[in-house]
Amino acid sequence: ETGFNTYNMDAKGHNLTFTGQKRKAPFFASFVEPRQVDAFCQALIEEFDLTADSSSKEVAIYAGATGLHRDLMNDSESAAKAKSFLGEAERHLSVQLGGKSTKIWLFVPSGLLEAQLELYATEWLVGRSNLLDLDSDWSDANAGVSMTESLIHDAFDQLDKSGNGTLSNEDLDQLTSSRSPHDTNRIIKDAVGEMIQTGGNISFEQFHERLKRSPSLQKAVQSLIFSGTISAGGGSSQLAMMGRHQGSTSQVFSVPVGNRVPTVEGLFSKPVLASERDMWAARIRFELRQASFPQGVRGLYVGIS
Repeated sequence: ETGFNTYNMDAKGHNLTFTGQKRKAPFFASFVEPRQVDAFCQALIEEFDLTADSSSKEVAIYAGATGLHRDLMNDSESAAKAKSFLGEAERHLSVQLGGKSTKIWLFVPSGLLEAQLELYATEWLVGRSNLLDLDSDWSDANAGVSMTESLIHDAFDQLDKSGNGTLSNEDLDQLTSSRSPHDTNRIIKDAVGEMIQTGGNISFEQFHERLKRSPSLQKAVQSLIFSGTISAGGGSSQLAMMGRHQGSTSQVFSVPVGNRVPTVEGLFSKPVLASERDMWAARIRFELRQASFPQGVRGLYVGIS
């Protein structure tokens, strides 16, 4: 598929708005290979609402190749085809827009950079969404431990620096050394600090009750426990992990196994044999070991497909 994304900043530079649309038409297979320049230009005009009579004198579009398209761009012949195609698209689009200067910039982020950008974007979303199901009944012992309960316990344990099962002002003072954003630390300090001033050190149960009543604290706690992303594409899969302390860097692990690899390499029969599935599973485990993927990690990881 091909994504068409637009970002607009308001006049004061405070609010960024985003609109995005995907078409079930892979860039290379649907446009480049069959040389569908007119169809590609028409898609740009429709998705970006481009018109000849707009006040702008030039048009700049940035085209990023990720996943399988990144792999194609690493092949010199495929890269030359894509550049030639985009050059022709620039000329056609300029004519359709009344002679406006038109430029389509192609960039190919590395797998490492793509994983890091996904990590930071997901961290931003986690801090602005409601992910915790705080209305669940945890009293049913047969239900097991819910994800929300487990995550809140993890957050409480991170805040409980002394390890005595309660939160104190001394615990909050150590928040400044965590890797969480400044706003996250401030919100947690204000909300929990107010409770401590009123009734002394607070227990997990009190912490949970306050979470139910404070949407801002919920989002701050989500940011605190967010640990990374797990992303799987056609050609590879990645694990990106947040740094655990202030100033520490993120870590990215990648393996060359994706959901299209068996098809591309002709590894599976039709129907797939049990022995072929076992061999594929063994290859995945081998690649994970080769890439030194961590084991036994805990936290909130968001899956990206």
